[in-house]
Amino acid sequence: MNCTENAVGGGTCALESAVDPVWLDGQSGPRLGDVVGARLALQRALDELPARQRVAFIAVYVEGADRVVVAQQLALNRNGLDQLLHRARTALRTALLAEADAVV
Repeated sequence: MNCTENAVGGGTCALESAVDPVWLDGQSGPRLGDVVGARLALQRALDELPARQRVAFIAVYVEGADRVVVAQQLALNRNGLDQLLHRARTALRTALLAEADAVV
């Protein structure tokens, strides 16, 4: 019985099963500690972004806001927003790779 069947049947689902599913290739998925660590690393990297980059990144990629609306709210044209998002992604990539290198 899987977690969905448990929920439908009124049973419970173990946290380990919910967080560590078996993937299509038969390997187990990420462990809770890995997920929490990645989430904390991402939060630290987001916190380091300049405010406008952080706002744009969260609005577009996390909240799914329309780029035209976000650009207007930030007093940018679409091209300016795309450049801002590019800089945010580059900074996040750099910060996350540096953190991953520090862990290894």
